[in-house]
Amino acid sequence: AGSVTGEAEIEVTHSAGYSDWTDWTPCSADCGGTRTRSKFCNNPPPVEGYPSCATDMETESEKCGAERCPGFSQWSEWDDCSKDCGYGTRGRTRECDNPAPEIGGPQCEGLSIETKICYLKKCPQRLMVTGVSGVDGMTVQYRVCWN
Repeated sequence: AGSVTGEAEIEVTHSAGYSDWTDWTPCSADCGGTRTRSKFCNNPPPVEGYPSCATDMETESEKCGAERCPGFSQWSEWDDCSKDCGYGTRGRTRECDNPAPEIGGPQCEGLSIETKICYLKKCPQRLMVTGVSGVDGMTVQYRVCWN
């Protein structure tokens, strides 16, 4: 039987890679903290003369603990206008109790009272007459108003 001979070129390559992400670190604060995780260029590790990772280590950070921060309840309904006619004000409130802040801890951020201008209707016109009248040497001052 015959035999086959030939040449083959084999290229051996190596390319470094990153590990899996580590577990997240504990949150740095009960309210409004950050946590981080990392991955390292060791899977496989870099070898001189072959492609490597962009950096030896990559790190990600994210905010955490917001669910434990104090928060506001829903806004109340708007109050009635303070005036029956013309311009007045109305307001509404909300409480910092969802959850309430801990003693010495951070407080709710934002307003707990809102006020706005209201206008229900035009007020009726007032007619005012002012005058001075004199009878038998006496002077009387008067003011008459009509709504």
